[in-house]
Amino acid sequence: MADCTFGANDGYWSPGENWVGGAPPENGDRATLDFSSGDCWLDGDTANLSPLDMSQYAGEMVMGGYDVYAAGGYCWLGGRIAGPGVIYCGTGLTLTNGMTCDTDVEIVLDAISGDNTITTNGVALGDITVNDQVGTAAFILGDALSCKSISLVDGTLKLNDQTVTMAAGSTLSHTGGELTSSTDYGATIDVNGAVIVGVTASKWINIANGIDGGGNVKLAGMPPLTRPLGSAPVGTIISRRK
Repeated sequence: MADCTFGANDGYWSPGENWVGGAPPENGDRATLDFSSGDCWLDGDTANLSPLDMSQYAGEMVMGGYDVYAAGGYCWLGGRIAGPGVIYCGTGLTLTNGMTCDTDVEIVLDAISGDNTITTNGVALGDITVNDQVGTAAFILGDALSCKSISLVDGTLKLNDQTVTMAAGSTLSHTGGELTSSTDYGATIDVNGAVIVGVTASKWINIANGIDGGGNVKLAGMPPLTRPLGSAPVGTIISRRK
């Protein structure tokens, strides 16, 4: 495993001359883009990095339709990230305060083990997919999340009593895994008119401003599915327990 740092000159990802040491990162290598690194354009999908460190980056990464793989490690993102493309994160995600990420950049949280934290520092994201390579891992919100659509495919997404705000016209879908929080009614998902498909939860979660697209949700004040009468705060939509 090698430590690879992108050089000071603007350039493409794959040529070795653009990296300190003369070679781009390979599978399992640590890739760093820091304050000294120039703008970077992807010219193909990256190797599976472990980790990807852009925490001190001030430049621009242009994905150009290619994907960044850090499914074997942590992702620290910074600078400006221009899409389209997909970023795969394996053991957690931190966004640097003040960075920007285009909304056509999808984040795939593809956990490999244990509990993994998502810290956004107020940075808005595009679509988010939560997956799980081992079936027992979790992603946990460390602060509020603003994004487009959310798709929970496998693993656990723990909202940790935080607020999630989704973009208008998006979708909240749940086809596998577990949606939960620290306490009943501690977390809120404002879906902003989005369609809700198949959403259930192991904790009561306030889901505001949604449209039922076939999921197990009910407007407060309507006949409940499984919740005790009067248990839902007025004006919310509640996901029922599994």
